Amino acid sequence: MQKDIQLTRLEIKEVEAKLQKEIQQTSLDIKEVEARLSKEIHLLDLKIAENTSKTAETKAELVRWVVGVGLLQTTLISGILLKVAHLI
Repeated sequence: MQKDIQLTRLEIKEVEAKLQKEIQQTSLDIKEVEARLSKEIHLLDLKIAENTSKTAETKAELVRWVVGVGLLQTTLISGILLKVAHLI
């Protein structure tokens, strides 16, 4: 009976040691995944900032085109109206 108890205690200690190793390995794995995710999040933040910048540039360029076309259209209409006014 005493031997059985000692064997059981040894088995428990072995299981505890294995669990400790697994916990340590899992902790290391989690830290590794956290580091990778942190890098990926940083890269995504950089891409978002880059896309935001490109969007702002595109928006500014679009505004310039719209204003330019509007001025051209106004000039053409004014010219046509002046031409028509001189014919009358």
